[in-house]
Amino acid sequence: MENTMKRFASLLTAAALSLTSLAAHAAWPDHSVRFIVPFPAGGPSDAAMRVVAKRLGELWGQPAVVENRPGAPGIVVAASAPADGYTFVLGAGSHMVTAPLMNPKLAYKPQRDFVPVSLLLTNTPVLTVHPSLKVKTLKDLISYAKAHPGELNYSSAGNGSPSHLMMEMFNDITGTKMTHIPYRGGAPSVQELLAGHVQLGINATPTVLQYVNTNKLTPLAVASARRDASMPNVPTMTEDGVPNFDYQIWYGIFAPANTPAAIVAKLSTDMQKLLAEPAIVQQMRAQGADAKGSTPQAFSRMVQADTAAWGKLIQEKKLSLDE
Repeated sequence: MENTMKRFASLLTAAALSLTSLAAHAAWPDHSVRFIVPFPAGGPSDAAMRVVAKRLGELWGQPAVVENRPGAPGIVVAASAPADGYTFVLGAGSHMVTAPLMNPKLAYKPQRDFVPVSLLLTNTPVLTVHPSLKVKTLKDLISYAKAHPGELNYSSAGNGSPSHLMMEMFNDITGTKMTHIPYRGGAPSVQELLAGHVQLGINATPTVLQYVNTNKLTPLAVASARRDASMPNVPTMTEDGVPNFDYQIWYGIFAPANTPAAIVAKLSTDMQKLLAEPAIVQQMRAQGADAKGSTPQAFSRMVQADTAAWGKLIQEKKLSLDE
């Protein structure tokens, strides 16, 4: 009887704690929420995060604060933050997939330190060439590259960046051999392409759209399954004979590991709701991005799929930071 009473008391205590936890999470947030952005203020991803943070603040009745901490240090700060639901980080594929694959010595490990919450946006990558190359289609480029192995140079934002890995995947699928010239970031990579110091590159559509529209760069194909609304006349790689080439540049929200699941679910639900609002969709579309919310589970599957695909390529091609 005594044991039964003790067990009953224990169950009551557990139930009370559970109810207290649920009540606390139901009241979340009861003060400001911080979103760390590992990019400089004023960039496209920062602007998109600020649009969403403003609406989240209005929805919650609590401030949603954007804090810029450029580069890997911003990710490290987020990883070490309390898992209390009041700090999140905007992560890109370069932070959460490719950088850790290329550099196992990073101070953070995404699968250990974070849980995916929701996508924020995606950008369509587009392969462009300098007009001096005189090729007009993807098939022309492939034919030229095969006839002149090693002669063409492509720029990227650095070793292991999406612009690097997508071009290596392109080389692998098409049997071409084009030489990688890495730069320290996307801006110098595009500037070198504009100057004609390299002949081609794959970049996010918003990064090169103005140069395509002014004929300073020639678009050959987008690297996604569907054509991009900002370049409706540019075919997909699959349409032009490079099968199953479907990649996106994505940005999404991550929480420190062990953040309560109820809070992760609520933020994800709120983001999905806001990212479907016509005003936000239009604002992001004007910047060349697609607003895309997702469940934590769907986002996690995307991260895992990218990790598997790029990990395989990096291993097979023996790519490294010292390349």
